[in-house]
Amino acid sequence: MAEAPVAEPRALPVFPIVGAAIRDVWHERRAVLRFGALPFAAALVLHVLFVYLGVDDKHDPGSVFLVNAVRSVPNALFAVSLFRHLLGQRERQPALRWEVAHSVILVWSIVKFAVFGAVVYLASSSWVALLAVPCVVYGSARFCFVNPAVSVGEYPDLGLAWARSRGNGWALVAIRLVVWAIAIVPTAAASFAMTLLGTEWPSALGRSTIILTVMLEIVGSATVAHCFYRLRDRATVEQT
Repeated sequence: MAEAPVAEPRALPVFPIVGAAIRDVWHERRAVLRFGALPFAAALVLHVLFVYLGVDDKHDPGSVFLVNAVRSVPNALFAVSLFRHLLGQRERQPALRWEVAHSVILVWSIVKFAVFGAVVYLASSSWVALLAVPCVVYGSARFCFVNPAVSVGEYPDLGLAWARSRGNGWALVAIRLVVWAIAIVPTAAASFAMTLLGTEWPSALGRSTIILTVMLEIVGSATVAHCFYRLRDRATVEQT
């Protein structure tokens, strides 16, 4: 395989992309609800099941890894449908039949979580490992185009994903942080307000956190779709 010359980096505007993603989610809210109804219902059932079994209270690496791996299954179903819809493949029904794209996104999600989890776990006892956390965050941002690419039928190519994001690594990190802030700030405000009111806020906060996590997944995927649409023609891979 020979990689064609890559064009000069096209800067990604952080806040305009996040704003455009939020507007897209709102305009396509019916499709988002249609595609996300079953996956997020399954995610809620899994959450209730894990709480009932007490798995969520376990903090050993094996339990945490297992919980997140299982939760990645409905996320993969939703991600493929949303990426295809936002990138022009308007589907009337969600992609519920398991395809290669779902498997790639599931495996890639598990790999990213395993790497990040291992680094964070080691960072708790090593300053050297702590320095690796920004590197993992940056690398994850650079490879974020793997999911939308496989969703629209491209071959899963890490080299191509890296080439497409060239010159925009920190912009992609910033976009991700802004999306996280959108979810975290309302959660913190809600917990603070409930504390002032003297209510039993932990359970209510837990439910609001689930909702905000869903919002984070939707808006985060929409921002990645926007960035991918802008940069997908940055590099091509030709068979030799």
